[in-house]
Amino acid sequence: SARAPAPLSVAEQSSGMSAYTFVDSVNSGDYRGVLKQLASGLSPDSVFAGILPLKMAVENGDVDMAALLLEWEADPDKAPSNLEKTTPRELAKQLAEKGDKQEAAKEILEIMGSEEKRKARVATLHEQNARREQREART
Repeated sequence: SARAPAPLSVAEQSSGMSAYTFVDSVNSGDYRGVLKQLASGLSPDSVFAGILPLKMAVENGDVDMAALLLEWEADPDKAPSNLEKTTPRELAKQLAEKGDKQEAAKEILEIMGSEEKRKARVATLHEQNARREQREART
């Protein structure tokens, strides 16, 4: 029997503006901003202007951001568009071969392949964030 199409997610219904804000937060390494947007229902795979957040984190060599997006079930094997077919995993493999992002790319590949490593990295991030928030609350 044919299944009815799934209803649009909150992320799919939201304007392109939220996808822009999300991609911008990923690009600038705004961990708390990204977390807030993910918690509000935005998909970690929200593409804005052909930019896939996880792929951007890989390009930037931002291991923490990549771990966070993966923890929220970003797809490392999703291509940004029909024109841009390189997936975040493929890009990480390319960057791990040569260039100034080699170490970060290798770490990201490890996190993509190991739930344990991903969870450990994200746990550390959450701890750092909680300490930062406590400091800010005191000032």
